[in-house]
Amino acid sequence: MIKNRHVLHAIGVVYLLIIAGCGSAEDEGVSDSIMKDGDKTKNQISNEHSVNSARFAKLDENGEELSDSVEDWHCVHDSENNLIWEGKYWGDSMSSKEKLHYYDDRFNWHDPDFETNGGRDGSRDDDGAICFGYQRGVEETFCNTYAYANRVNEQEYCGINNWRLPTHEELKSLVDKEYPFGAGSNVVDGLFINENYFPRTDGRWFYWTSTRYEGGMNDSWGVHFRNGKSVNAASYSQQLVRLVSGECKIGCEIVEVAPGEQPDPDAF
Repeated sequence: MIKNRHVLHAIGVVYLLIIAGCGSAEDEGVSDSIMKDGDKTKNQISNEHSVNSARFAKLDENGEELSDSVEDWHCVHDSENNLIWEGKYWGDSMSSKEKLHYYDDRFNWHDPDFETNGGRDGSRDDDGAICFGYQRGVEETFCNTYAYANRVNEQEYCGINNWRLPTHEELKSLVDKEYPFGAGSNVVDGLFINENYFPRTDGRWFYWTSTRYEGGMNDSWGVHFRNGKSVNAASYSQQLVRLVSGECKIGCEIVEVAPGEQPDPDAF
């Protein structure tokens, strides 16, 4: 059901893009002006991104597509890459199910599978209780990326049980270089991501990816949405996670990047 609905959504997006004349030289000029015109308001920026926003669709807790106008949703369908992105929560009235996805819970990087971890498994339990539900000595509650993905899969969040860390390229695809103003985030106003769909993005730390960094003994790549740049850090670092679901098509063969081919931290 979900796949068929997303196909229809993608067809509708293509049709809308065609009649809107998206991709023309004029549109490219508008995009350039957004980056240069510091006098534009957040509402103007949002209106000018209405076509780009058609890339995303809001989903409920069962994975059903919602109206774009709803104010409460759980996940986001990305039609450009055919992926589903985890949504985040905050507030004092969250259920225990929602608390699992708290926006500023942090994690150490860990992957016990030596076929996918680049020969280094990272940190299982370096910092203790830095995420919801942690219990000392209970491995399935540890605050690491591997254990967290397992917990979300057990929950079948948005009706999905194959959540994973995104690759560096997948996560980097969410960086919006033409979105220099936030949509009212109470954490950091001015993130390089479409906050109309990802409003609980935390700009104080970066988000882990599955991609290992060749230049460090136990480092992995991440993406920082405060500035849109790629960063690398040791696996014991306390950082954020936004899981993804779907077939990997971008950078999925990269587990440990070869020397001289690391993702450029200044690409954005």
